[in-house]
Amino acid sequence: MKLNKNAMLLVLTVFFAFAAYVQAYASAKDKPQGGGYTGAASAQGGYIDKYEQVNAAQAKKLKKNTLVSLIGKIDKRIKGDKYLFSDKTGSVNIEIDDRIWNGLSVGADDTVIIYGEIDKDSGKIEIEVDKIEKR
Repeated sequence: MKLNKNAMLLVLTVFFAFAAYVQAYASAKDKPQGGGYTGAASAQGGYIDKYEQVNAAQAKKLKKNTLVSLIGKIDKRIKGDKYLFSDKTGSVNIEIDDRIWNGLSVGADDTVIIYGEIDKDSGKIEIEVDKIEKR
């Protein structure tokens, strides 16, 4: 089958447009969505009634995989996606993946509600955050 110049030009244009789209999609899906902790060392939707409202002291006593919500402040970034969360009863380490921030910026003076799951590895307690909201 022999293609004329116009047909060949059209085929190449469609091919390169598709290749550019695939490349743009692949690079965009791996980038964080922005937002995050803005303090020193620096909203995703979902059904939230299944989370038990607790404080930091109570969270440390719960079983692994318990779904919890806490109200308090993020005092500081420890390293990577690890942060120190506190309320009037104490503090607990939390983990917030980049995708969870969903464009939200939070400073040390902001009160937040976190929704997550208790994780216990090697006796250390941490809350893996599923959702965060600023109050």
